[in-house]
Amino acid sequence: MVKHYLVIAHRGPEQVHRLVTRLDDGSSHVWVHLDAATPLEGWEGLSAHPAATLVTPRLRCVWGAWSQVQSILVALRAALSSGRPGYVVLLSGQDYPVRSAAAIDAYLDAHRNAVHLEGGTLEQTWGERARWKTDYYCVPFSDRRGDLKLIPPLSSLPLRDRVNWTRLLVGHEGIGPGLRLVADLMPPRRPVVSVQFGGASWWGMPWDVAGAVVHFLDTHPEFERYFRYTQCPDEIIFHTVIDQLRSTGQVREILPKLTHVVWPPESNGSPKVLGMQDLPELLALPEHVLFARKLDLDQDRALFDALDQASPRQHAAPDRSTGGGAW
Repeated sequence: MVKHYLVIAHRGPEQVHRLVTRLDDGSSHVWVHLDAATPLEGWEGLSAHPAATLVTPRLRCVWGAWSQVQSILVALRAALSSGRPGYVVLLSGQDYPVRSAAAIDAYLDAHRNAVHLEGGTLEQTWGERARWKTDYYCVPFSDRRGDLKLIPPLSSLPLRDRVNWTRLLVGHEGIGPGLRLVADLMPPRRPVVSVQFGGASWWGMPWDVAGAVVHFLDTHPEFERYFRYTQCPDEIIFHTVIDQLRSTGQVREILPKLTHVVWPPESNGSPKVLGMQDLPELLALPEHVLFARKLDLDQDRALFDALDQASPRQHAAPDRSTGGGAW
């Protein structure tokens, strides 16, 4: 079965190259979006890999901001432009398979019509914190992780607070862009749909559903206008669009996500970095879990080696043609 992997990366060329090599079973392609702030030095091997493409345009991705959605869409559009139908899976550059290539292919082939996505309504997923996403505008103030401002609608503030925010935004953005941003942040937040859904960023979906998602966003510009100022929009926009497509019958089945992630009690927004001590758990995961994150080649190379030995790549005969193929 043809697989299209969208990999969002910002570091670790050796690790991403190793991921591509593990995913390359002869009928897969990996579409890598590399953060524009990352120098291309060291990524030459990946650029030359026959199963990988570094997509363009390269965007500067800011954690928790709209640019994360943009980078995913750049990779997704590149995959869809290949004209080679298959199953589409979103991964990060620090994901790694916990199954053999043959097992991954067999599972996705058996569930080729299902979307793999996990989450619920915003209230079910985040509880009281859902208000941070629905009631406040989210504006990044730098490329530094977590440097986001949650700003209430300016029209709801006393005049003094409104003036202070205006001065801050104009001082940060410049007069023209700052005043346009002030205008954007003035009215109350009005969700684009009555019920929004959200959850884990990582998903898998059939080719036709992936195309429907892009078409939906292209024909509903209000989604970008709204989610551009939403905190961590990559955790909401795809879930919400999938729910819209499900309501029209374009999504037939939704199953749990394909990626295993461990969130410590005090995560500060980052999952646990897995190590050799986690290997028994990784090898005992349910059948539908095909990948795990977060792994770091610099911290625990032995885990990569152990996963490779437990789940060999089992390379198939290459098929790099550009046509056809098969909640």
